[in-house]
Amino acid sequence: MLPDRYLVVFVGAFSADKRWPLQRFATAAKAIADEHDLGVVLCGGPGEEHLADEFGRHFKGVFLSLIGQTTLLELAGVIENAKLTISNDTAAGHIAVAQRCPSVIVTPGNHVGRFFPYPDEAASKQVSVIREMPCFGCGWQCIYTDLAVGEAKPCIAGVEVAEVVNAAKQLLSAQG
Repeated sequence: MLPDRYLVVFVGAFSADKRWPLQRFATAAKAIADEHDLGVVLCGGPGEEHLADEFGRHFKGVFLSLIGQTTLLELAGVIENAKLTISNDTAAGHIAVAQRCPSVIVTPGNHVGRFFPYPDEAASKQVSVIREMPCFGCGWQCIYTDLAVGEAKPCIAGVEVAEVVNAAKQLLSAQG
């Protein structure tokens, strides 16, 4: 059963190098949940269930993991009723925009502006947190080819927890 008031944390992504580090997701989620008295609902796709264990090692609190347990339509319902969604640049972020759920998206440099950030008229409730780098617009032809397996690309790993927390505070305070 979902908490009455909650934030969705979508930790999944197409590949591990496109995921913001789980420790940072956990730290940001804990700060936001504690300050705004929100439950935490962890989401991700099928095959990503193992991410809940690592998230839990860093989160140090109670959360509900729905990773791999929802259909796309069920995920949309979970996001629709959330007070906030924090996500990688993935389908969950687009669903949050469509559902008008306030959302903070860790946005990589591969194609900034193509999807995230959405134009103001479409997404007054969406904030992209972006680490600008000289290689922006790479189209995932990343110049950083010496990354360890599972290591996030620098444009993703460079996003700081405080940036995500501050964006979330901005969106939550606008709700009143």
